[in-house]
Amino acid sequence: MHQFYGKENLIASLNYWLTSTISGGHLGLAPLPSGKDFYWAFDFPIAPLYTPAISVTEIGLFNYGEMAFDRLIGFDGEDPVYGTKNQTLLEITCTDQDSATYAAATNKVRNLRDRVVAALNDSGKRIPLVDYSHPQKPVIGYIWVDNNSNSINEKLLVDSQNQNLKRYVLLVRIFWLELVQRTKETVITANAVIA
Repeated sequence: MHQFYGKENLIASLNYWLTSTISGGHLGLAPLPSGKDFYWAFDFPIAPLYTPAISVTEIGLFNYGEMAFDRLIGFDGEDPVYGTKNQTLLEITCTDQDSATYAAATNKVRNLRDRVVAALNDSGKRIPLVDYSHPQKPVIGYIWVDNNSNSINEKLLVDSQNQNLKRYVLLVRIFWLELVQRTKETVITANAVIA
């Protein structure tokens, strides 16, 4: 029987993909190392610890998803594809702060926003969903950004308490599939039709 892990592997896989795809980020404490121009922060929805930063937080979506395991969700050629499909919302916040010697926070958060959106909008991109609980870390499905025009909602915010703090907030709807056995192929192809 296949075990579904849900959001645990989803968030780990997505965070790994983001940090591997968007260059210039630093996972760690200050100061920024040479060649790095922002910090990564995870699960800090209000404000990252350091600026400039990209913060990623899963907000969730009230959705029962697919409750049945081993459900037929589409076809890979003539071969049926079984698994479960679900969706959630992410908040990705790009943050920076002006100071007496630095007045480019608005430009920096827009630059970080552009990097995030470019990575997420890479059409046809399927982000591997990895089972991190298994020693071999097998790919058990994939993640993708909703391709509708309103899948990424965004807003530039200036903090009401600290006018120097600028945030670009992106609300992103993503889907993910956890796949189980298929009749012939072990890796799903790019032309698979998923319902």
